[in-house]
Amino acid sequence: MGVDEMKRGLQLAQRAEYADFGPAASPKLISEAEEYLAVKFPPSYREFLSAAGCGSFAGREIFGIVPDGVAATAIPSVTFATNDQRRHGLPRQFIVVEDPGTEEEYVLDTGDLGPDGEAPVKVWTPGSDPSDLEVLAHDFGTYLLAAAEKASS
Repeated sequence: MGVDEMKRGLQLAQRAEYADFGPAASPKLISEAEEYLAVKFPPSYREFLSAAGCGSFAGREIFGIVPDGVAATAIPSVTFATNDQRRHGLPRQFIVVEDPGTEEEYVLDTGDLGPDGEAPVKVWTPGSDPSDLEVLAHDFGTYLLAAAEKASS
């Protein structure tokens, strides 16, 4: 689960309105980002980074790794977005993958890994209790697939 959904979701998202993805992140850039954030990316998110790097479609922007790597100083860099939110209390176990344009952030919770190594996508609001967050999807792949299906309907 997760990686297959991510591949299907990415294919759908790339055909969506206003789709813009890439470039793919190298294994070196992915490792540097994990080290910089002191987390291990779950399999479906790692696969997304390897295939697309980051991207946007149908008014959504999925954060990832940009060519500047950890030196990036703007969105859609996952390292920039996550570090910026850490300054506002984001727990270290979270990785920011999307800002829906509200006070909330959509995050991967690497402190709540399933047996498949996948991290759920949750809704985090500054000041919220990390143990009591709304779960949007079991993993990043399922999350991306649902977003892409919604965009294509």
